[in-house]
Amino acid sequence: MNRTQKNILIITVVCMLLMTIFPPFYAIYKSNSINFGYSFIFNPPRKIAIINVATLFIQYFIAGIIGFALVILNNEKKQQ
Repeated sequence: MNRTQKNILIITVVCMLLMTIFPPFYAIYKSNSINFGYSFIFNPPRKIAIINVATLFIQYFIAGIIGFALVILNNEKKQQ
């Protein structure tokens, strides 16, 4: 693994940590889903707001695919 690949992995992990610290929130009121956007995990936008786990997992999945693809694309063969 070269330096560029390590940097890509570090950036991907940092992005995933930020996604965890600032997750998407929503609430269900009278059978309607209300989006509250993103907020700090310990300070939700409203008391009734809950973390939108499905959206958060989709974000993790997409970030992981992008990070993995960038690592593969930056694979440099060692010249001997």
